[in-house]
Amino acid sequence: MKAIFANLLPGNSYNPIPFPFDPDKHYLMYEHERVPIAVCEKEPSSIIAFALSCKEYRNALEELSRAALWNNAEEGLPTNSALDNRPKSSSPIRLPEISGGQTNRTGEAEPQPTKKASGMLSFFRGTSGKSPDLSSQKRETLRGADSAYYQVGQTGKEGMDSQGLEPQDEVDGGDTQKKQLTNPHVELQFSDANAKFYCRLYYAGEFHKMREVVLGSSEEDFVRSLSHSSPWQARGGKSGAAFYATEDDRFILKQMPRLEVQSFLDFAPHYFSYITNAVQQKRPTALAKILGVYRIGYKNSQNNTEKKLDLLVMENLFYGRKMAQVFDLKGSLRNRNVKTDTGKESCDVVLLDENLLKMVRDNPLYIRSHSKSVLRTSIHSDAHFLSSHLIIDYSLLVGRDDTSNELVVGIIDYIRTFTWDKKLEMVVKSTGILGGQGKMPTVVSPELYRTRFCEAMDKYFLMVPDHWTGLDLNC
Repeated sequence: MKAIFANLLPGNSYNPIPFPFDPDKHYLMYEHERVPIAVCEKEPSSIIAFALSCKEYRNALEELSRAALWNNAEEGLPTNSALDNRPKSSSPIRLPEISGGQTNRTGEAEPQPTKKASGMLSFFRGTSGKSPDLSSQKRETLRGADSAYYQVGQTGKEGMDSQGLEPQDEVDGGDTQKKQLTNPHVELQFSDANAKFYCRLYYAGEFHKMREVVLGSSEEDFVRSLSHSSPWQARGGKSGAAFYATEDDRFILKQMPRLEVQSFLDFAPHYFSYITNAVQQKRPTALAKILGVYRIGYKNSQNNTEKKLDLLVMENLFYGRKMAQVFDLKGSLRNRNVKTDTGKESCDVVLLDENLLKMVRDNPLYIRSHSKSVLRTSIHSDAHFLSSHLIIDYSLLVGRDDTSNELVVGIIDYIRTFTWDKKLEMVVKSTGILGGQGKMPTVVSPELYRTRFCEAMDKYFLMVPDHWTGLDLNC
């Protein structure tokens, strides 16, 4: 009988059924609160979309909202009664399924491992030093760093002092206790049989509120847009950062270096306040909207791949448009010329300041008087806001839409602060050692960068006179 059963039963040639999905695609995740999302490792936005669609993310937002209510109610309550009962947290909010090491407090760029930390996502834990905070004295040094090379009006410095740096230091000091009580970041970890994923949502509650104000669609539409993306070739970029565009072309994802992440964490609270007030008060602003900043990562045991990225999600200024020409304008003339190939369409190349100046000799960029007034007001207001927080190296992205005869403009790349490396770059280029034909370097101190930027943008766009022009001169 044993011999008969041995002949009937299969031997060691057992072949398991192969897994039906590609190893980099993950469909068998747990249930979603909003939109069902399939995670694809080649589409980083899908990891973000999955995190935003989780029920645990909604619970984290509610916890942040309750903590904010406690902090607001604290101002009218005795100290002891508020401190005894309010939520206390000095680390990013973690979800019930989350397991892993202790993470940094607000503003630190990278989680630090501890002895009790799980090895589940240890590949995410890197080593990076915390960027030092800028004291008042150091801020003054950075802001006036160009005084040895260029004459800056004293009026500009006084205006900057009176508009917000000193008071900002006091505000930052007063908010220290609240930052220790509630961390605004949310961490999510999720996995299937083959891979583990991680997503850290910086300022989750603030971005959620801002998207409700800025976007004309629902949060579900935002999640659906992020569910699919593909690599996007940024024209004219020199940073070497990776870019992705969502499948519907509504949003752009940009990889952020670690230094820019730290700069944004310091700058973000002021950004939220500025954008929200501008929208609610219907004040014009040209800042291209940043709609989320995330740190994502994954580790796949099936194909032995792992990756981690810091990503910024911003609106696509040219969504739904066909641009005939695109310009990236900084107001500088040093190395701001792109050589275009004969016969190549200009829309395939991002042109710079010198290219625009050559073009406007024969084809100026004319705009109506009202548009000129709105553009000037928004640029001056935005540039003043950025310079007051030591932001430099931003530019105005301009697209010419011949179909609608419109110019689409927006200020981009407003993350970089005037740190010591930028200060050194300014000093070296100012000496003329690296050439430049005596032209002012692109990187200068924040107040000089603002002045140069505003003056250049005012000259680049010419106003078309109408039948009301000049009437006030006779009054």
